[in-house]
Amino acid sequence: MMNTQVIFCLTLALFVSGAHMATISIKNNCPFTIWPGTLTGGGGAQLSTTGFELGSTQTRSIDVSAPWTGRFWARTQCSTASGRFTCQTADCGSGQVTCNGAGAAPPASLVEFTIAANNGQDFYDVSLVDGFNLPVSVTPQGGSGPTCITSSCSANVNSVCPSELAVKGSDGSTIACKSACAALNQPQYCCTGTFNTPQTCPPTNYSKIFKDQCPQAYSYAYDDQTSTFSCTGQVKCNCAGAAPPASLVEFTITANNGQDTYDLSLVDGFNLLVSVTPQGGSGPNCPTSSCSANVNSVCPSELAVKGRMGVQ
Repeated sequence: MMNTQVIFCLTLALFVSGAHMATISIKNNCPFTIWPGTLTGGGGAQLSTTGFELGSTQTRSIDVSAPWTGRFWARTQCSTASGRFTCQTADCGSGQVTCNGAGAAPPASLVEFTIAANNGQDFYDVSLVDGFNLPVSVTPQGGSGPTCITSSCSANVNSVCPSELAVKGSDGSTIACKSACAALNQPQYCCTGTFNTPQTCPPTNYSKIFKDQCPQAYSYAYDDQTSTFSCTGQVKCNCAGAAPPASLVEFTITANNGQDTYDLSLVDGFNLLVSVTPQGGSGPNCPTSSCSANVNSVCPSELAVKGRMGVQ
């Protein structure tokens, strides 16, 4: 399972942290305040927060219990001037900073996750299927795989948004860009009716505008091939020990300033040089303890573990 950073203008980081938990860190790289929202899919329990304020350059992390499917987005130009909390883009309509199980009103740049249980394969994507309001990126940390890479929509799609898709702010500037489906409500843009398969619903001139600006993002419903990313694996052992041979460092740390003990152990064999240097303690047996020799160089053949190239 991965951990992730999500950045709006916005970055999300997904951290692989074990079989039952992931952490999603949300960073606001915009020069203005945003209000991220979260929504759990599939009828699952909502996260510990469903919406919050995030100032420029600020980061907030949220723990996610696996399995989990859901999405994140960022609301902009929010206020309580009407007596209710409302936003000019991606508003969830709750009347509060928290969205309480409500999703974003299009157009909204979305980040979608499927976090698997038991260190399975995690999936993530940036989606402009519901339109665009802010640049966003997702960076996985701690996972692996050929598509375990940063996925981003770093371009300002608003700057090239066709007038028929544009959402205007109070100053007349384009503050969001609708999808062609939302703006025109035609089956060829919504992939509905006789256009409800990948074969009958190809990219349109409108979806190509989004794709040209953000090649890694979903630009329409069937844009799967270049827009879905996944990670497997983890960096934590989750209470599992090392498979021998392994150079071990063992500690017993006591409470109330008692005596701490430490040792280097080759009882389970050797794989790497290792040393331990205490700092801040005292006593006749409080020195650096090290195994600085390469035991592999003198390892008897009957004990040796060979690598792919036949080297110990």
